[in-house]
Amino acid sequence: MEWENNYFRIIGGDHSLKLIQKTGGVVVIPQYLERFLIIKIRRTDGNFYWEFPRGFTEADESYYSAVQRELKEELNITAINIEKDLGEIMADSGVIDSHVHIVTVKINSIDNIKVQRSEHIIDYTLIDFPTLCRMIKQNEIVDGFTIGGLFKWYLEMSF
Repeated sequence: MEWENNYFRIIGGDHSLKLIQKTGGVVVIPQYLERFLIIKIRRTDGNFYWEFPRGFTEADESYYSAVQRELKEELNITAINIEKDLGEIMADSGVIDSHVHIVTVKINSIDNIKVQRSEHIIDYTLIDFPTLCRMIKQNEIVDGFTIGGLFKWYLEMSF
């Protein structure tokens, strides 16, 4: 079995499946006044999840350009300072061949935030680090990219 679109190619057999991400992706860790910005989004399973903004890179687009585009598309945020690329994270290295980078940004203004409802984003919030950790511990945040990204951010800040 084979199937593909602009972003993925799926190859499968009787006992195996491999998903190849054709473009990269970004997980954005946005902060405003020492608080993290997370979005509430409805995913394809019909459930709502709190997570960091993220998305695919377009063909020949840099990770930094993708960060700027994703924040503009998802939240109408344009005033940012990109801080650091924390490196890659993989959703499932045994099945998915992907290159997703975690990038930290400082938001300069939240005055014009408007969530992109066409992408099923219904809300956003600004929360501090202890609250974010509590939400993860209590399974209010279960997204692997968000949890992995926050851990990489913590390691960057701690060592």
